[in-house]
Amino acid sequence: MRFESAKTEKGNVGVSYISQEKANEQAEEMDNNNCWNCSRCSDCSNCSDCSNCSRCSDCSDCSNCSYCSDCSNCSDCSYCSDCSLLYNGEPVPAEAQVERLDKVRAIILDSEDRLKMSQWHGNGDWIKKTCAEEAVCGTTHCLAGWLQVCSTDDNVRRMETQSAGALQAPIAAKLFFRENDEVLNWLRDREYIKELGIIEGHSPQQ
Repeated sequence: MRFESAKTEKGNVGVSYISQEKANEQAEEMDNNNCWNCSRCSDCSNCSDCSNCSRCSDCSDCSNCSYCSDCSNCSDCSYCSDCSLLYNGEPVPAEAQVERLDKVRAIILDSEDRLKMSQWHGNGDWIKKTCAEEAVCGTTHCLAGWLQVCSTDDNVRRMETQSAGALQAPIAAKLFFRENDEVLNWLRDREYIKELGIIEGHSPQQ
């Protein structure tokens, strides 16, 4: 059975196939996450700053998307359909994601105190430093923050942190609002290798 909320002041309509309460909760969550005019979406979570999305289902951790459908873990996309792990509509190569996550993994696991998932960056001084310099100065960052710090692309370093992290490693976007322990375990076990469909020493599975 399909349940649909009333349209909110921000034009969002929540949909759930579980209960009316879930549909109402989704509409409220979309409002709280600054989404506008999203409708016919069902059972989505942790998406933010989206607009004019429709017919999305079971999406999670998407941000700044518009006119998309059936997407997940995307950022800054528009007019997409049935996609996942995209940034500006283009896939980020699995090899590049692994390289970036391995770099951040080594920094964090060398001293787990460097990871603090409750904030993007410990302070703004990182912008003046290289990744190597930041790794030894004692400043904490979340996972997205470290991905941004370790980028050598000036555009990535200047953008909003959540989007920057998603651009560097879309596979990690689902963890940007999780707790330290979960992120540490994911990095420690290199779960991203399996999630990207990579067999060690081989190219990603198609």
